Amino acid sequence: MSLSVGNVSLTTTSTQKTNLATSAEETGLFENAPVNETNNAENTELTQLEAQLAQLEAELATLEANKAEKEAYKRELEAQKQAIIAQKNNIIAQIQANEEEIRQNEQVIKQNEENIEKAQKEIEQLQEQYNEKNNEAEELNEQINDKISKIVADSDKNVEELSEKIKQATEEAQQKVADGEIEESEVSQYVAQKVGNSSVSTSTAEFAAVVSMNQQLRALINSASDIYNQMGAQQTIIANCQSNITNAINANTQIAEKNVPLQQQLNNLNSQEKDVNKEITSVNAEISSINSNITKVQSEINSIQQSMNSIKINNTLNKYFENVSSNPADDTQSADYQGTQSQGIVATTTTNSANPFLSVSYDTTEYLNMTDALNALATANDQNIQDAKDQVESNREEIRKMFQDLIK
Repeated sequence: MSLSVGNVSLTTTSTQKTNLATSAEETGLFENAPVNETNNAENTELTQLEAQLAQLEAELATLEANKAEKEAYKRELEAQKQAIIAQKNNIIAQIQANEEEIRQNEQVIKQNEENIEKAQKEIEQLQEQYNEKNNEAEELNEQINDKISKIVADSDKNVEELSEKIKQATEEAQQKVADGEIEESEVSQYVAQKVGNSSVSTSTAEFAAVVSMNQQLRALINSASDIYNQMGAQQTIIANCQSNITNAINANTQIAEKNVPLQQQLNNLNSQEKDVNKEITSVNAEISSINSNITKVQSEINSIQQSMNSIKINNTLNKYFENVSSNPADDTQSADYQGTQSQGIVATTTTNSANPFLSVSYDTTEYLNMTDALNALATANDQNIQDAKDQVESNREEIRKMFQDLIK
């Protein structure tokens, strides 16, 4: 049977006692000087590894402290960034509220402009109607004036004619009085009879027509006045709309002036955020570099720890075999031991117990020591395997972080 423990191989073989005796004579059954030299060399190497381990652990502690400091600084930067973002959001909300008010005022301006345009069209239509009414009133007024002039002219003519008749009748009456035909007191009666009690007459129908026409004129005037009032109302609407537009324009001017310093503050905060993001990127790069160094140091520490574990296991095995070779008079043990770190140790067993130096039997204590050594080796191997897995996973995680930082 062959067992491998670290760099030491253990082989057990069943042979004749003469072969074992010959091997013992040739190699020296209790020769242990090479083992002591190996132990000394391994102890020196172990001391050096321990020193290197301490140095690496100190370096690792420094790196982790530096990393913790960088991460704390990064948290401060991120908190600063969040504060900047909060200020930005507040200013953006103010700007957006002002811009919304400007849009509402612009809508007011647009609506009032539409109202003015509508009122102007209404005024144009009313102006046409007003002009028509005025033209009709002027024409009707001319007709009325013509009729009145005719009535007055006819009346004047009638008066003139009647005056002439009265004059002639009076002259005739006076002549008759002179002739003694009538008395003086009868002159008026004569004149009246001669003229026929005529008076200045005016046609009632003509006056009725004039009155009717004048009523039409008044209706036209009233209609024109109503249209004029409607035009005035539209003018009032236009004036109000113009006032609304002026107020909205002035308000937008003031709001726009308010947005100027707010926009400047926003630009300043954007610049600050850009600087903080740049600093965060720089710190992330530093943390990534520190992580790489930590991974490297941890890898070196794991390698040194594996080497130290191997040396410690070899020391345990060497001590075990030293104990075996230092007790050659044991009636139940005899073996041919020869080995260094690069040679195997041979133990030959036989059922012939006539010579106690020609047989080896494992008692309970020796068997347990050997088992402990093998178990320690197996445990160390398990730990080394797990450390290797952890290291690989750590490397993978580090690569993932690098790619994540690149994506950011």
